[in-house]
Amino acid sequence: MANIKANGTEIINCGDEIIRLINSYKSEINRLFEVLSKINVTAWSGSSANNYVSKLYANKLLFTSFADNLEIYGKVIKNTGENVNRIIEKWEAK
Repeated sequence: MANIKANGTEIINCGDEIIRLINSYKSEINRLFEVLSKINVTAWSGSSANNYVSKLYANKLLFTSFADNLEIYGKVIKNTGENVNRIIEKWEAK
């Protein structure tokens, strides 16, 4: 029989940390694209600047989609830790 060593609480903490970092990442991405969306008014003008700004939304979607997927990953990790703890509690109760 296999011998498995796992610390569910530490796994949960890893999931929580991933989620915390992703929330910070999302905030920074929003801030970045807010600044970039005004670049054609504040620092750069002309048709090239307007064209650049018009394409920002598609680029932002790539970054936010990446963040959403990482957040799901963090939730899966956290859920795994919770399941590990639940299984351990059942084994210890026997």
